[in-house]
Formats: sequence, structure tokens, C-alpha cells
Amino acid sequence: MDQNPVNRCIEVWILTGFLGAGKTSTLNHWLGQPIFKSTSLALIINEFGKLGVDGKQLTPGTYHTFEINKGSVFCICTRTDLLKAFHSIAFDLKPDHVIIEATGIAQPADLEALLSDPSLRDYFRIKVIACVVDAEHFIKTAAFSTPCVSQVQWADTVAINKSDLVPESQIAKLKAILSGLNSDAVIHTISHGALAPAGLQHMTHRPRTHSPVESPPDGIIAVALHTDQTLCKARFMETLSRLSDHVLRLKGNVAFDTGTCFIDVVFDRIDYKEANSRLGQHPTSFTVIGWDIPRDQLISAFESCWHI
Repeated sequence: MDQNPVNRCIEVWILTGFLGAGKTSTLNHWLGQPIFKSTSLALIINEFGKLGVDGKQLTPGTYHTFEINKGSVFCICTRTDLLKAFHSIAFDLKPDHVIIEATGIAQPADLEALLSDPSLRDYFRIKVIACVVDAEHFIKTAAFSTPCVSQVQWADTVAINKSDLVPESQIAKLKAILSGLNSDAVIHTISHGALAPAGLQHMTHRPRTHSPVESPPDGIIAVALHTDQTLCKARFMETLSRLSDHVLRLKGNVAFDTGTCFIDVVFDRIDYKEANSRLGQHPTSFTVIGWDIPRDQLISAFESCWHI
């Protein structure tokens, strides 16, 4: 390892937001902006599931990517992996910026404590914590999800995404709720993740302190499913409907009997896209994030959709 680290502070940009809010869309928007295209950049992509779907959806570029998939970057369980990534960034890569995309269920007790580690504190500075909020689902999600609320409370700026999908009256109500949760945050209204990073350049991060989170939120699990078999689409959709109260997110490639596609499920919204060829060797590879359901039951429910 090069023992001559960067001689200036590397700016750390942190993206948070609950499952399906649009963090990856926002990150892809950022990757196309001059502030990051004209400078050197490293990415830390954090997912709760092991499949690494988000990392395969990023716009290709010259940046270096670190994927941390065993837990939240705000959780003590990932401290070793995150320290290794930061050391590599500071001592080997020496970029101008680091962007961290946190998992959707992160409870951001902040990276302040980690970045104050004696081996790192002279090399990194948190530029901004930006929280992406789903205009359609935030209000109903906040009722049962601690991470959904805490992400807003710890943010320097909040972006209401998917604003084109809801009426203005709902946007106004949501702004009032978000301001009540965090009166200091700057609130933006966006669509398709188009949060301009240039508008955040002059923001000042407000440091916080908090004990590290020891584990994921109670009741939330992630399973990765793979198969070379074809799935019955009708049975798959019936399974989604039956488990609607327990499936927070589903995303990945699915080889249906009607054709292969990338499916993205956020609560009751289902979007279909062209299959992502970078997801792996199996025609069907997807992650399900469930809530209040046994892991074996969640797995068997979807495996029943395989064609025998």
C-alpha cells in the first residue's frame, strides 16, 4: 500500500433513502454531471441483500467501486470492510470525491465516528448527507419504519422524488411532514432522481454523534433467489399479491414464461425494464426484502413459481 496518502480532505457525499425511493437513479444522475465527470471519483455501494443489484445498474464510468453487501454502512457489522475501503481510497486511489449509496434500510447514525478514526480523520470530510424520499410511499412507510424516518432526521438535504406521480396537494402535505421531522434540511422536489449536485456544493454538513447501530431493523430480511428454470408469471404475480403486506422491495431479472425482464417492485408499484445482462449467470436472479415474515416462508413462496 502507498504510505503517502492524499494531502487534502476527500469530500464524502452520502445518499440515503428508504427502499425504492430512487437512490440509484439519483446516483446515476450525479455520475453524468460535470462536478463528478471532470474529477476523480470513488463509489461505495451498500446493499442489504447479497446479490448486488444496484451496483450492476450504475452508468459505466472510470470510477472505482467498492460493494459492501453484508449489512448497512452505518452498522458496526460492516466496520472492517468500510475501513478497508476508506484506507484504499485514501492511500491508493486518492480521488477528489467519494459517493456512498447506503442501503435502503440504513439507520444513519452517521459516519462521523468512523471518519474520526485516527487513521482516517485527516483525509475525509463529509460534504453532504442527501436523503431521497419516495413521494408516493413515504407517508405510509414512515408509520412502521424507523429507518425511513431517521434517514430524514439525519439529512442535510431531502429530495422528494417521483413528484410527477402524485398531486400537488400530496407534495405540500409531504413537505410539511418532512419539515416537522427535520426543520434544518433543505427540501427539493424532483423526478427520476434528478437532484442536481451542483446545487449542493455550497451546503455545509452538520456533524452529529450517535452510537453505532448493532444490527438491521427488527423483522426485515433479505433473500437472493436464483434459478435456470422458467417462472410462471401468473403464479409469480399471485404470490406478490398474497405477500403484499410482507414484501417491501423486489428487484432483479426474472425469466417468465412470457419473456425475461428486469422487475422492480416497491410496495404496490411494479415496473418492468429490459433484463440486466450484468446480474449473473442465471436467467432469474433477484433480491426480495421482506418484513415480518419467516425467511423460509418467503423463499418457498417464490420458489413455488418455478416451472418443474
